[in-house]
Amino acid sequence: MSRLVAYAILRSGSATPLRDVERFSDEAELDARDRGLVRRILGTEVRRRTTIRAVIHAIAPAIKNAEMLAHLHVALAQVLFLDRIPPHAVLSECSNAVRQTLGPAKVRIAREFLKSVYDRLENARSGDPRRDLVGRNLAFREPVFRDPVEHPLLWAEDALSMPAPMLKRWIARHGEAKARALAELALDEAP
Repeated sequence: MSRLVAYAILRSGSATPLRDVERFSDEAELDARDRGLVRRILGTEVRRRTTIRAVIHAIAPAIKNAEMLAHLHVALAQVLFLDRIPPHAVLSECSNAVRQTLGPAKVRIAREFLKSVYDRLENARSGDPRRDLVGRNLAFREPVFRDPVEHPLLWAEDALSMPAPMLKRWIARHGEAKARALAELALDEAP
C-alpha cells in the first residue's frame, strides 16, 4: 500500500510532494512504518528524479505513459537508492501497483523493465562516470549518463540530479570541485 500512496502523490502533480505525505497517508490509513516508507521513497525520488529519468530513458526510451513512469520512478528509487528493499519485493509490489492502477496488461512492461535494470546493475563502482551511480556502490554495465568530458553540465543533470543552470552558478561562485561537492550533498537527506 505504501508504494501506491507514493505513486498517488507523484501523480497528483504536487509541487511539494513531501508535504502531502501525511494527508495521503491519513486517507490510506497507513501506520507509522508505512508512512516512513512513503516519505523515504518520495524523498529519494525528489532528490534523484533526473537520475531516475536518465536511467529510464537509457534503458526504455519508448516508455512515455505518465502513469507507468510514475510507477517506475517509485520502483527505481527503491532499486537504486534504498538498500533494505530486496529485488523480489520491489518486483512484486510494483507489479501489484501497476495491476491495480493500469490493469494486468501493463504488468509485463513494468516487470521486464525492472528485470532489465537488475540485469544491467553491478555491485561495484566501475570508475566510468557515465555508468556509476553517484554516492552508491553500484554501476551499470553500459553507459546511461551523458559524457562528463563532452557535456559536464548535462552529465551533472543526469548523474547528480542538479539543474545545469544552478550548477553553473555554483561553479562560478564556488569553483567546480566545491560545486560538485554541494550537489552531491543535496542527493541525501540531512541526518
